[in-house]
Amino acid sequence: MAFSDFRTKEFLALAGLALLLRISFLGSYDHAPVSDEKDYLELAVNFVATGSYSLGGEPTAFRPPGYPAFLAVVQLIFGQSITAIRIVQMFLDIGIVAGLYLLGFRFGRTTGLVAGLAWALFPPAIIYSGLILSETLSAFLLVLLFATLTFKPFPATTMRSFAAGLIAGVLILVKSWIVLFAAGLLCFFWIRVRSRSMALLFGSGILLVVAPWMVRNVTVFGTPVISTNSGINLYMGNNPEATGAYKAGLPDTLLAASSDELKYQRLSLSLAIDHIVENPGVFVQRIPVKVAHMFRSEGELLVWAFHPNIRDKSISFSDKYRILPIILTIGVNILYAFILLAGIAGLLRFRSDEVSSLVLVFFGSLLAIHALFFGGSRFHFLLMPLMAFATARLLPNIRNFWAGLSLTGRISFIMTTSFLVSVWILEFTYVFS
Repeated sequence: MAFSDFRTKEFLALAGLALLLRISFLGSYDHAPVSDEKDYLELAVNFVATGSYSLGGEPTAFRPPGYPAFLAVVQLIFGQSITAIRIVQMFLDIGIVAGLYLLGFRFGRTTGLVAGLAWALFPPAIIYSGLILSETLSAFLLVLLFATLTFKPFPATTMRSFAAGLIAGVLILVKSWIVLFAAGLLCFFWIRVRSRSMALLFGSGILLVVAPWMVRNVTVFGTPVISTNSGINLYMGNNPEATGAYKAGLPDTLLAASSDELKYQRLSLSLAIDHIVENPGVFVQRIPVKVAHMFRSEGELLVWAFHPNIRDKSISFSDKYRILPIILTIGVNILYAFILLAGIAGLLRFRSDEVSSLVLVFFGSLLAIHALFFGGSRFHFLLMPLMAFATARLLPNIRNFWAGLSLTGRISFIMTTSFLVSVWILEFTYVFS
C-alpha cells in the first residue's frame, strides 16, 4: 500500500486515544519506586551530580548505562521529578503506537490501524510507562529499529543500515542481552539477504555506540564488558537450587565476593558454568521451565505496580497476586494472551514476509537468552509490540489462516498454543487454589 494513501486524521485519532488513556492512568497512579527503580534513579542522580557512573560511591557496570543516561537527560531538563519521567515515557509509548501504525500501514490500512490500536489499548504498555524501568524505552528503540530496517523495500539502503546499527547500539546499552539479537541480524543480513555491506555498516553503527562504554570498562575494571551482571544472572538460572525463575538468596561464597563487582561477576560466572558442565541433563530439563516462566501471566507486573507492600517478604507472591482486583487481573491477562497467541499465529502464517522474518530472529534470540539464563514474565514485554504487529497481519486474513499454514506450521501452532495455555492454567490453579 502506498504511503500516499496515508490517513493523517486516523493516525492522529489513534495517537489521541493512546494519549488520553495514558494521561488518565498516570493522573491517578500512585507508586513509590522500589528495588530496580531506586537503583536506576540513584545512577542517574549520581551521573548528573558527579559526572561518574557510580552506585554507593563506587564506579559500576552492573547495570548497562542506557536507561540511567536517559533518566539523567530527563533530570537535566526537568529536574528530579518522577512525574516528568513518567510523562516522557508516556510520549515514548505513544511513539510505539505510531511506529506500529506505520509498520502495519505498508500492508494495508486495516493492518496499520489494528497494530497501533492493539498497543494503544495494551494495559502492560500503559502500566510500564508509569514505572522507572527500562521496558518502555527499550520497546520504543526496538520498534524504531524495525521501522528503520523495513520502512522501504528490503534490503535497506546503506545509510539506513548504518542508522539501524546506531539504534541497535543504543538498545544494547539499555538491554545488554540485545547483543545476541544484533548478532542474529548480522547473520541474517550476511546469509539470507546476501549483503555484506549491509552487515558491515550495521555492525559499524553498533560498534560506534558501544565501544566508548567498553573502553571505559577496560579503564575501570580491566575488561571490555557491557555489564557485569551476566555472571549472577547466569547463576540464578543454573545452580543446585535454581527454579528456572529469579530466586533471591545466594551462597556464602558469592555473598562474600559481592563487595567486589568484578570478582562477583567472575565467581558467579564460574559457578554457573561449572554447574552446567557437571549437570548437562538438568540444564536441558530446565529449559522449558525457564521458557514457561518467561511467558507466565502479567502477575509480576500487576503486583509490582499495584500491591501496597511489594517488598513485604512475609506475604507470598500468590497472596499478593490474589488480593488484586479480579477485573484488573482478568482484563490485563486476556489482552496479553490474545495478542501473544494471535501474534504467533500471524508469524507462522506470514513467516516468509521480510518483517515477520526479522521478528522471528528476535523471537529466537529472546528464547535462546532466557533458555540459558532464567525466565520471568517481565522479559516477554519487549516481544509484545512485535506480537501486536503480527496480530495485525493476521486479523485481516483470519479466514484463510489455517489453510495458509503448512503442515509444519499447523503442528507448531498447536504445540505452542498448548504449551502456553497449559502454563497459564497451571499458574492460575496454583495462585487461586
